[in-house]
Amino acid sequence: MAPVNTTLRPERELPASNDPGTISAGMHIAGSIAAVGAVHIHGSVEGDVTSDTEVTIAEGAYADATITAPRITVAGTVSGRIFCSDLLEILPRGQVSGDVETRVIIVHDGARLNGSLNMGGSDKVEDAAAATESADEHGQ
Repeated sequence: MAPVNTTLRPERELPASNDPGTISAGMHIAGSIAAVGAVHIHGSVEGDVTSDTEVTIAEGAYADATITAPRITVAGTVSGRIFCSDLLEILPRGQVSGDVETRVIIVHDGARLNGSLNMGGSDKVEDAAAATESADEHGQ
């Protein structure tokens, strides 16, 4: 049997990408997601989703989560809390059940929003964005 190489490779920086992180249809994630860049969810997520730019919940997707980002678009279903420092848009088939904090909201005809709505700035969004940037700087 050939010897096994147990030498660890040094960590390397990953190249920056403009491509969004995608949770594909049929995929289920349970836990926390913290992203530098956009997150697109086509499957299902349970936990926390934080992005420093945007989160999109696609049609047919489901999130039982606390979602924090400057811009959030919901075409699927969200059950949980939303903290949005810029624009929350709920598209015609989108459904949100839970507490929402946002500066601006667009609710299209046919969309559903059940829960409390607090409009204005959200310190939680700014705090989460700063934490995401700090984690990225420290390689976490």
